[in-house]
Amino acid sequence: MVEINDILNFLEGKLSDTEKLRVQSWIDSSKENQKEFEFYKSILNESSNLNDIVLFDEINAWKEFENLAGIKSSTSRFRNRIYYGIAASVLLIAATLSFLFWPKPLYQELTTLSNQDTIKLVDGSSIFVNDSSKVKYYTRLTKKQTERNIEVTGSASFDIVSDKNRPFVVKANVAGIRVLGTIFNVNVHRDRVMCENIDGQVKLYEWKNPDNYLILNKGEKAVFENGAISLILPEPPPPPPPAVKLIGNYRSVEFIIEYLFENHFETFTTAPYSDIIMEDKVFVNLKQPLKDIIEQLDTTANIRFRQNCPGCYEFTRFKSK
Repeated sequence: MVEINDILNFLEGKLSDTEKLRVQSWIDSSKENQKEFEFYKSILNESSNLNDIVLFDEINAWKEFENLAGIKSSTSRFRNRIYYGIAASVLLIAATLSFLFWPKPLYQELTTLSNQDTIKLVDGSSIFVNDSSKVKYYTRLTKKQTERNIEVTGSASFDIVSDKNRPFVVKANVAGIRVLGTIFNVNVHRDRVMCENIDGQVKLYEWKNPDNYLILNKGEKAVFENGAISLILPEPPPPPPPAVKLIGNYRSVEFIIEYLFENHFETFTTAPYSDIIMEDKVFVNLKQPLKDIIEQLDTTANIRFRQNCPGCYEFTRFKSK
């Protein structure tokens, strides 16, 4: 038999592996059990912790209800069902009123394992939670609240709607981040907190010592570690590649071909080519690879290099000497 206490401990992860298996089997056994499980899960999600849910002994609670209502104990099942129905109704009404007129804002927690998730807050702000992270967030806001408070462990990105009357505050372990409206990233690893401000302006500060802070403008990054906040400077751009010194000159086609014959070899043959003027001059960098020289000749001079072409200049498998 699975009791309410078993379900709540299951949701909070307080059961052993054997107990978890027993509760999970009970949940999977019927749709009614699944609905009951989801009911208690929704109640637990609306509570900041288990202290918001009071478990009681049904027998003692019934005796107290009999004493308050002046009802004598009866062995009649029919009467007992009526009395239990009345008691359940009273408790349900009390729980409903407590939920509707809860004096403090309610919070929920979202924990991701190997997945990512998105939280849409009631004020229109968004939290993009990365894997292996946890976020505690508000589910509603009251008029008395002067801040919108969030707690994050792990890594998350924020897109915050501006509210000058209620700044958005993130508690990230030993550091805090205070914003009015902006887009920023937070990464928490033990006592090291990194904040990257994408747009707007944020204040990164030590949670226990708010006077220790640094203002981050658009595009800036900072890290809080060992009580110190330091700006992460962007990496300098890589140096420009050295200017290519063009080594070459206007040379005749004949000179270039002779140069290739002298400096490259394997097999080659030559023959007159009717529409090549050997005196034509082409600007060629002779220090570049052979392939580039051939391509440059092919595009800048009236010459084509083909294999097995009688009457053509033929360059076959040249390689450097």
